[in-house]
Amino acid sequence: MMTFAGRLTRVLIAMLWVVMVFGSSPVARQAGGVPIADLEEFPQNPFRYISGPPDEPFISTEERNKALSRFRGRLFAPWGRKKPAHSIDAVMWPWRAFTSETGDLAGANLRSPKEAWFESMKKKAAMERFGTLNERGIVVRETNLRNFPTNEPLFRDPSLPGEGFPFDYLQQTVLRPGEPLFVSHLSAEGDWAFVESPQAAGWVDIRDLAFADERFVTEWMSRPLGVAVTEGLAVRNTRGRFVFSLGVGSVIPLGNPASDQAGRRRVLIPLSDADGTAVISVGYTQEGGLAGFPLEYNLWNVAKIMAELAGSPYGWGTILGNRDCSAMLKDLFAPFGLWLPRHSADQAGQGERLSLKGLSPEEKEAEILAKGIPFRTLLWLPGHVMLYAGSYRGRIAVFHAFWGIRTRTESRQGREIVGTTAFTSLEPGKELPFADLEATYLKRLESMTILFR
Repeated sequence: MMTFAGRLTRVLIAMLWVVMVFGSSPVARQAGGVPIADLEEFPQNPFRYISGPPDEPFISTEERNKALSRFRGRLFAPWGRKKPAHSIDAVMWPWRAFTSETGDLAGANLRSPKEAWFESMKKKAAMERFGTLNERGIVVRETNLRNFPTNEPLFRDPSLPGEGFPFDYLQQTVLRPGEPLFVSHLSAEGDWAFVESPQAAGWVDIRDLAFADERFVTEWMSRPLGVAVTEGLAVRNTRGRFVFSLGVGSVIPLGNPASDQAGRRRVLIPLSDADGTAVISVGYTQEGGLAGFPLEYNLWNVAKIMAELAGSPYGWGTILGNRDCSAMLKDLFAPFGLWLPRHSADQAGQGERLSLKGLSPEEKEAEILAKGIPFRTLLWLPGHVMLYAGSYRGRIAVFHAFWGIRTRTESRQGREIVGTTAFTSLEPGKELPFADLEATYLKRLESMTILFR
């Protein structure tokens, strides 16, 4: 029988092994699991933040029509081009940013890619062909927009705070079925296409797009649009077979309303024929999950869309269909015909921007409470954007998708992972023992943007 001393020795050895493998603190291991007080103290039901007439429009009919015209203009912009909108220098930025000399990059095996891998990517990209194909296309199934023509990930050193999965630096965003494309050229093997989408430029798998001729484009653009207001809305063909799903904020042309059946809404489906040419098919989706576009921009409808997004996992670059901070806000405003760019810094420049630089945390809070308009104001700091939702029990409330809480000890920085979409204060996690109180959102906040008055 093992003595007490023997059992104690085994326990101590096991504890030492855990410390060596996982680290001795939340900072070292960069793992989640610690409850964040804000997620319990702030209501996660968006309807709790409604104050005022719930059905009163936020914007006038004139403003709404202007916004809708801008939305359609941005959505269909790729089909109006004869040549790329970007310069070759602009689209070469990933090749300058990510090289074998960068030093802290890691591939799927968490080892630094060799120079030969980067050279193979350059050869595959065939950027000397940029702007030589110049055809219109359309996304036929959900696909990733990539910085290199590959689905292989490229991380920064995962031992660094806030790095590793899901921060794949070759991932720009996800493109959804029905998004118009401008196709600049194909890769050397023809298996990837360099495209300009309504959101950004990058590489997509050739199997996920079809080339659209004039007849297709004319028919697609002539139809009224519907917008997904529930997450994971299934689109099926006339035989009832699943074709693809739509996320909140996805728009798609509607079919003939005379053909609608009880509980079903007819929609157009983009398909690729054997030659890779886009053809239009007819399908249907659940009526309650698809609304006429655009929705009225009011408190009630904003709360309904937020309820669909609240609690969703965080996903850098919309990886695995999840949203990061800017993707979430883009999809939140899309049902109302309000176009936001894909990146947080660009979103912050969309309306009336007020600087918060140089203000103390107390002065920032006072400025936001005095001038911010709930559900119409964005709060921005480098790398992150949030929606101002008003106040709760005297504290500023924001709605955002966020990865984690910055932590610090005397020796190193880290992250306490949260990875969700939620209502919080501007200082979530400040109660954690290793929270970096000099790096809260409130401390780093630089501006507020009023989208509409």
